[in-house]
Amino acid sequence: MPAGNPSLPTFVSLMLMITTFMIVLTSISLHENTRMRALMSGVRDTFALTSGTARDGEGQTAARILGAAALGFHTSVPLAEVEGPTGGNRVILTMPISTVIDTTTKAATTEFEKGVAALAAALAGRPADLDYELELRFSDGAVADAFASALATTASAGGIDPARLFVGTAPGPRESLSLLVRLDPRPTAPADPASDSTGAP
Repeated sequence: MPAGNPSLPTFVSLMLMITTFMIVLTSISLHENTRMRALMSGVRDTFALTSGTARDGEGQTAARILGAAALGFHTSVPLAEVEGPTGGNRVILTMPISTVIDTTTKAATTEFEKGVAALAAALAGRPADLDYELELRFSDGAVADAFASALATTASAGGIDPARLFVGTAPGPRESLSLLVRLDPRPTAPADPASDSTGAP
């Protein structure tokens, strides 16, 4: 058996190990890039009104109107903060109950009245194909029973459609109140076959 280079097997083994290591690193990198793209896609879909490009303009309009509504309300009720899940078609304002209602007289404060008026003015500028919905969220049923009626009456007097105003409960401190404002596409009425002028059955 001819004499060979004794370091050759070691060198070959080392090269194979380095090659394997590089392949593993490359595969991990490709997997992470795929996961990152999926994550970013999910974030975009979550914060968009819809995932289709045909509704991008509508999503931007909803976000603009809700931004103006939140700003107007916050100007009148400075302790109101944007909190909780938000997206292109919703905003949640959380505030201490003491800033929106006088617990002694059980009447809405002047700040809340002005905030609702600013909110209604912003929502009045929405396109005709968008509907709005408001929900007063209390963390305690007894507090809701005591104050919901006064706040709902003030909201209606300030220009909010009573049919679009709801009262609910959500977890949180007993002394705070959340106001959810949501814009959704107006459902289109189905076509009436009787009004078809072509005479088709």
